[in-house]
Amino acid sequence: MEALWHFSGKHAIRPVIASVLIGNDMVSDDEWKQVWRETMLKNVRKTLAFDVERKRIFQALEDNDIRYVPLKGIIVNRFYPVYGTRDFSDNDILVDPGAIERVEQAVKPLSYTFEPTAIMVHYTFHREPFYSFEFHFRLFNDNEKFKAFNTYFNRLASDLMAQPSSSCAREMSKEDHCVYLMAHAYKHYVKSGLGLKTPADIYAAFSKLQPDAEAVSKKLNELGILQFARSLEGVARKIFGGTNEFCLSDLNEDERFLLDEVLRVGGKGNADEYYSKEYLDYVEKSGSNSRLGYYKSRLFPDMEAYRKKFPVFYKHKTLHPLFYIYRPIRGIFVNGKGLRHELKSVSKTKKQKKKE
Repeated sequence: MEALWHFSGKHAIRPVIASVLIGNDMVSDDEWKQVWRETMLKNVRKTLAFDVERKRIFQALEDNDIRYVPLKGIIVNRFYPVYGTRDFSDNDILVDPGAIERVEQAVKPLSYTFEPTAIMVHYTFHREPFYSFEFHFRLFNDNEKFKAFNTYFNRLASDLMAQPSSSCAREMSKEDHCVYLMAHAYKHYVKSGLGLKTPADIYAAFSKLQPDAEAVSKKLNELGILQFARSLEGVARKIFGGTNEFCLSDLNEDERFLLDEVLRVGGKGNADEYYSKEYLDYVEKSGSNSRLGYYKSRLFPDMEAYRKKFPVFYKHKTLHPLFYIYRPIRGIFVNGKGLRHELKSVSKTKKQKKKE
C-alpha cells in the first residue's frame, strides 16, 4: 500500500486512485483507509473551492470586458467519472493579449498577489490558502521547437477572441481542444517528461468529447506530432479504457517505449529531466559538450533569449549590466534548489554522454 501511495503521488493521480480504492472497498487496513479517504475528500473540497472562486474570476474579467478561454484542467476536470478526483495545482485561462495589462487591474481587487515569471507566456496570481490562476496571453513559448504550434494556436486564439458574443467567454471546439491537449502533452514530453496523469487526461477528454478523428489527425499531422499523439492515445485507451486487465503485450513498440518514459519520469516531468534536455539541446546547437560553455549561455543569454524570457531587460537595453547581477543573485537566493538540480543534472548527463 505504501508503494502505491508513493507511485500515485509521483504521477499526480493520487485522488483518482483513492476514489477507486475507497469506492470499491479495496483497503482493509483502517489507518490506510482513512488516509486514502481524506486524500480524496481533500481534493474534492479543493476542486469545489476552485469552482466557486473561478466564478468570481470570470465575473471580474466580464466586468472589465476581457475576453477569455478556459484551458486544460478547467475543461478536463468535467470528464473524470467522479467529481474532484483529478489532481491539480492551478487553473489556466487564456486571455486576449491586448488586455493583459487590464487583467491585473481586474484580479488584484479580489485579494490576489501577482507573481512574475521568467517564461513570459503567462501571469500568475495567488491567494491564500491555495488559489493559483495562470493567465496566458499565448499558449506556447516563442521557441523554434514549437514554431508550428505558435503559428497554429496564435491564429486559433485570435479567431476565438474575434468571435462576436454577448459574453466575454470563449471556448475551443472539441477538435481544437483535443489537439491542444496533445500539443501541450508533447511540449512537456520533450522538455521534462510526462507522468500517468497525462494519459488519464487524454483518455477522459477523448472518450467524452468524441472529436472528429479525421479532423484531429489532420491537424496533428500538420503540427508534426501525429505519431506521438497516436502512441499517447493508444497508451491512454489501453490502460484506462480496457474492459479486461491491462497487459503490456497489448501495447505496440512505440506505445511501450512511451509508457516506459512515462513510468520513469512521473508527474509533469521533473527538474533533472528538464535540465538534462536543456544541456543536450545546447550540445546539439553549439557542437560543444562543455559545461562551462553551457553555464555561460545560461548566465549571458543572447538577444533572442532576452526577448523571450526577460522582456523588461530586452526592452530597456540600458539595464543589461544589471542583468548580470540579477541572474546569479536570483539563482542563489531565490531559486537555489533549482540551481543545485541543474548543476547535478548537467554533470550527470555529461558523464552519461561520455559513456555512449
